[in-house]
Amino acid sequence: MKKLFLLLVLVLVFFSCSNKKKSINGVTNLEKKSVDTLFNNRNYEMLSDTVISTVSLDMLPDKPPIFKHFNKKEFLDSLIFSVTKGRIKAYDFFDFTPLTINEIKENLGMIKDTVAVENPATGDTTIKVTNGNFEISNVREVVFIEKWYWNKSKNYLHKKIIAYGPVIYVVKDDSTAGYPVLKRVPFVVLNK
Repeated sequence: MKKLFLLLVLVLVFFSCSNKKKSINGVTNLEKKSVDTLFNNRNYEMLSDTVISTVSLDMLPDKPPIFKHFNKKEFLDSLIFSVTKGRIKAYDFFDFTPLTINEIKENLGMIKDTVAVENPATGDTTIKVTNGNFEISNVREVVFIEKWYWNKSKNYLHKKIIAYGPVIYVVKDDSTAGYPVLKRVPFVVLNK
């Protein structure tokens, strides 16, 4: 009887320690173990692996500020300067491919461009050079890409910022078909 009991215990231990991926709420045991290691074995489970949220930087007079004691200009000046000088590596918002400095400047609107302009009176087309002006005031939001972890036993939610970047409002002409402002994320930086 002792041998049967010992055999049963060994079989249970063997199956419980196997490397099979068991999914609970979309989170595998292997992911849970890596999250546990990341958060000092506090039993965190991944709640969501990609959460994209934006936070407004506008200070509206009729609403309380979202950030208290936040220096928008200093933060954005430092971020834009560091990225355009190559001190911080920037990535594409959609696929996280690395961006070159020229691509970043182009995404920010800092590059000179040529535009064909038609004179309505004569019908002649001329080439006009536009200066690439970037205004910090066009950055109205910051986008955050996060992973959310949850400790079920303590009902504690932990958010880890993976990347962040500026959101630029671009005012377009009639070509936007009723949408006067477009939002664009020129780049994101990884939060290491």
